Amino acid sequence: MKKLISSLRIPAHHKRIYNDYGDEDIASLAEHMDKLGQITPIVISKNNAVISGARRVAAARSLGWKSIDAVIREIPKGQELYFIISANKQRSKTAPQICEEIDALWKYYSAGKTNGRPRKGAKLDHPKGKTRDLVAADLGVSNRFIQQIRYIKSKRADLLPYLFRHITLTACYAQVKLFENQKEVLKNKKKNG
Repeated sequence: MKKLISSLRIPAHHKRIYNDYGDEDIASLAEHMDKLGQITPIVISKNNAVISGARRVAAARSLGWKSIDAVIREIPKGQELYFIISANKQRSKTAPQICEEIDALWKYYSAGKTNGRPRKGAKLDHPKGKTRDLVAADLGVSNRFIQQIRYIKSKRADLLPYLFRHITLTACYAQVKLFENQKEVLKNKKKNG
């Protein structure tokens, strides 16, 4: 079905997590779409929120298209963010984008929980299990991956853009852990005189 591009909206949490709608990011996709057209339809909710295909919408806008092929999906109330992350599972992501996905899913699964476990008497709208296990399963990564990248983000978020491009996760984690341990040793040494 054809949808008017002007009627579509990119949800704020989509922009916050993926944040790759700059001119450089969209230019090559627009060039590709100009040559071949739209190969796959975008996925939208009934209220015209783009679930999958936000970059294709941006490329179509830059090309001056008025409409785009779309498939409408029924998205349960309160589940839009979950569906957006699921729809973007196959995309190549940067470490900051992965961290944003982890944080968003962590909040999603932690509702009604304390320390990753259900609160006493809490009504749970999601599968039982530890939050980290659920997030890891959704993203297709290990618990260790989540633990390491969250640690790096909490101690040295400035290193995230370099992960996977210039340094591996394990090496970065080891360096940050070493640095934090050395800080603690120096702090204790100074404290003990």
